[in-house]
Amino acid sequence: MVEREAEGFHVAPYERKLGWRGTNTGPVSFDNVRIEPENVLGDLLTGGFSHRAANHANLLGHVATSIGCAEGLFDLTLEYVKERRLYGRSMSELQPISYWMAEAWAKIQACRALLYDTAAAFDRGEMQPATSNACKAFIGDACFDICCKLLQMWGGSGIMDSTGVNRYMRDAKAKTIAEGASEMHYAIIANQLFHNSPALVPPQSFVKGAG
Repeated sequence: MVEREAEGFHVAPYERKLGWRGTNTGPVSFDNVRIEPENVLGDLLTGGFSHRAANHANLLGHVATSIGCAEGLFDLTLEYVKERRLYGRSMSELQPISYWMAEAWAKIQACRALLYDTAAAFDRGEMQPATSNACKAFIGDACFDICCKLLQMWGGSGIMDSTGVNRYMRDAKAKTIAEGASEMHYAIIANQLFHNSPALVPPQSFVKGAG
């Protein structure tokens, strides 16, 4: 753990991001930074294991916000298509629109079910490490796709900042990259499938103590 005031540690100005602007993000640099023994987490050879184990819980929380993006935009879009009229009738009466809304709802429920099932397994200490990676990649990508389809129904107003709805799509996209791009998580899953890598197995003391 590096103290912010440590000599040689520098924080650059924050960047403006595509989405996820509610949090500040900026690069850091290390120039011969000395880490005191009391700031070393774990030991020098195996400290990374506890970090990876803790990251499983973090990924599940991150995925929940992806679902939140899809649910938030779904709720707004549902009201919009009910009120918006095209060709003398509500948009909700157009078959393609009603199909897209039903499909989006079904996909959101599937994402929620996968997340809840994985989180419950984590609390019981029974979660396979690659499962959190599957949640992050699959749900993140699915929620971004859902947001793109929902935003399409808003037409030109969907790309205007004044309506605020494009934020859900931008945030959903940022979440497919933050905490590891989807491709990285699929690579971890593949490694587990084909090589059963022991490096992916977290310490049981951490898993059993979760929750």
